[in-house]
Amino acid sequence: MRILTIILASLCLLASAGLGLARSSTNFKDAKDFEASVGTKVDKATIAAAKAAGIKEASVLEIKPAELRRGGIGMIGVGVLSLLLLVAVFVKKGVPAIAATLVATAALTVILNPQYDVGQLQAMSARNAAMLIGGIAMVGALFSYVADRLAQSRRRGREQQAQQLAAA
Repeated sequence: MRILTIILASLCLLASAGLGLARSSTNFKDAKDFEASVGTKVDKATIAAAKAAGIKEASVLEIKPAELRRGGIGMIGVGVLSLLLLVAVFVKKGVPAIAATLVATAALTVILNPQYDVGQLQAMSARNAAMLIGGIAMVGALFSYVADRLAQSRRRGREQQAQQLAAA
């Protein structure tokens, strides 16, 4: 059972690390594109006029490039913590703390990433990608935690058995 949880944790953590690091570059590229097309500051009158005119892309004007950059940094954090947790699972040290940190970072990354309408050329917005990657990372953290608990219970069982044999 422990081997199965380690395999599933490894798959989820590798996927979340790869996707998180890949999506962070997309966030930074999108932030640069938004700055180039809209500028760093857009007044509320421009947004209201665009919405009143029925422009579908008016919600994009509300996005601040700094939000995309913060989300990209969060994605890097999720990717690095996923790799760190993967190493910790095999070293068998600090798994619960790293797993809890990964879950908290993944949840914070979902909150930090903005939701916006994407065109036909992109697959999903930053928040949708953060939800997908964060969900995979959380499942990987859960499997890692379960694998660690199974290893600890097995270790305790062996210690108790050795004590009983020594006492007999």
